[in-house]
Amino acid sequence: MKTAELKQSLDARLCGLPDELSFFTVAPLGSDIVAPAIIGMRDISIDEVSGAYIHEIRVEWNIHTQSFDTTKLDIVTPLAMSQPVTGSMLRKIPVDKYRHMVVKSALLRYLGDGVYEPFDFDSIKSLKEKAKNGANKENLEAVERIYAVGKHVSDSPRKLVADAFGISPRTATNWINLTPTGVSTPPDRTTYL
Repeated sequence: MKTAELKQSLDARLCGLPDELSFFTVAPLGSDIVAPAIIGMRDISIDEVSGAYIHEIRVEWNIHTQSFDTTKLDIVTPLAMSQPVTGSMLRKIPVDKYRHMVVKSALLRYLGDGVYEPFDFDSIKSLKEKAKNGANKENLEAVERIYAVGKHVSDSPRKLVADAFGISPRTATNWINLTPTGVSTPPDRTTYL
């Protein structure tokens, strides 16, 4: 899918996406899952503060930490509220939650030869039936993939693994530790050339 078509298929609130997706403009999150290295989103209501909303949030890939950092957060309260943005209000806002939301909405599957398509992380179907086979090679590959991407879209990637397979958190931890890398790390960027 061409970048222009791809941008139209993603969440309309996303902003600041690169004109072209390439080796230099994507962040590797898993074996074939990437996200734009700079992502923004506008007009998000803040569940924790009644009436307030995020006018714009921007997250950027930090190549050194191999994670996304929030680099811009504009918060607005309506004039009718007569409530300024205060420190106590800011402390109520779980910035990680909104950063994860932005990254999750911009996930892309890399198909090779410079071709990408939107990837809905929630579309990973339940692997509960496969869990009956135990920590076999196929399941461990799925664990590694879920965990690698889950680190960027959830506070608890271990819980994502447990929920996907219908296993206990302790078993999920054991399976994560059985993956070839122990705790998955993003692949080398040359994968996306």
